[in-house]
Amino acid sequence: MQADTRSLGKALLLTAAMAVLYFFLAYQTERTEFWKLIGIVASLFLLTFWLLRIANKRDRNLLLGTGILFRLIFIVAIPALSQDYFRFIWDGLLLMQGINPYLFTPEMLMEIPGFPSELTRELYQGMGSLSASHYSNYPPLNQLFFRLAAGMNDITGSLIIMRLMLLGGDLLVLVYGRKLLRALHLSPNYIWWYFLNPFIILECSGNLHFEGVMAAFLIMALYFLNNKKYLLSAVLLGMSVSVKLLPLMFLPLILWHLISAEGRTEIRSWLKATSYALTTLLISLGGFIPFLSEELIKNYGETLDLWFHKFEFNASIYYLIREVGYLRKGYNIIETVGDILPLLIIAAILLLTFVNKNSDIRDLIRNMMWAATIYLILSTTVHPWYLVTPLVLSLFTSYRYMVIWSALVFLSYYAYNQPSYRESALLLWFEYVPVVSLILWEIFRKPLAKASSN
Repeated sequence: MQADTRSLGKALLLTAAMAVLYFFLAYQTERTEFWKLIGIVASLFLLTFWLLRIANKRDRNLLLGTGILFRLIFIVAIPALSQDYFRFIWDGLLLMQGINPYLFTPEMLMEIPGFPSELTRELYQGMGSLSASHYSNYPPLNQLFFRLAAGMNDITGSLIIMRLMLLGGDLLVLVYGRKLLRALHLSPNYIWWYFLNPFIILECSGNLHFEGVMAAFLIMALYFLNNKKYLLSAVLLGMSVSVKLLPLMFLPLILWHLISAEGRTEIRSWLKATSYALTTLLISLGGFIPFLSEELIKNYGETLDLWFHKFEFNASIYYLIREVGYLRKGYNIIETVGDILPLLIIAAILLLTFVNKNSDIRDLIRNMMWAATIYLILSTTVHPWYLVTPLVLSLFTSYRYMVIWSALVFLSYYAYNQPSYRESALLLWFEYVPVVSLILWEIFRKPLAKASSN
């Protein structure tokens, strides 16, 4: 009893210390203050690890309350580490006015007489020239969330609404993540490394990235897939894709899982997979129907093309290839590499689908984690919040490299400390060498462990 009281006291002290640090992140830290940011984030990861070490099963309510408290600290904070929220609210305002956000760039609309208002001017100036000069690339369900938030007609009010949505998404991940972990005969406590992860709290609740909502629909889809409620699972996967397109890459893996689980020669397994695919695509792509036009397809395609052919940030393998290109060609070969890397990603997903074992739900989730990881490793642009998907999937496997990466990815914020947004090659090595080393160690550790046990 005395030990339990001492443990609770330590947990409360840690919670109080972390709450102070989150307050400083929310209200006293700019993204140009790199070393201050890194110091606070590093402290939060260490304290989170300590908190989870001393917490026990009876502390579940404490951990739940702690996670909610940390998110609510940000409730009225203006995001200092990301300006994307300006574009979120902008798109929501366009929908309120009946304007298709996929057909006009903010620059176009600001030139129309009578369109600019005090609020739109503030949003336009805040989003930056890069966002202002491009068409929206956020899928329809995400646009609906923006529309609901923009209904406040006030930036602070919109931030509150979006943060409540993201809190709801994180709670869904917690609830259904625990259920899925139990179904897989894994410790439900693993999910705390999502719910209490400083990376998740900062990038979702803090910076308002909707990967947290996408993750909620994805985990729910996997939970109901495991329970053989295929229609509901397909609907939820489609909703996940309609928030962020990334989960669409998992569809081949899930379809082959359905076919393999009941026999590849069984007609019903193929019919089930076909029904699942059609439902997912209907839900995920059907939201575009109200906006559909030839111009939309052109604009959306051009926007997506930019990610592989123009933008580059916090990359790994691509940067190595780029350096070889400079040595041999004398210029940036992103246009050429941008054509090749998507093909390599598709090839990797097909290999994971048809070569790796995929009939068991555990195998499926592990392959999905590898697919998302390979996508990031081969991408030209890896913003921190992109790590949400492989991180949440990794918690349903025996791999933990994503937890380490979720801490090290904050090194990429160094670029915002520079007037020209120049990245540090040294910090990129500090980020990726430990992550790749841990990936290799975890891959090769398992065969060695099996061999030694035999």
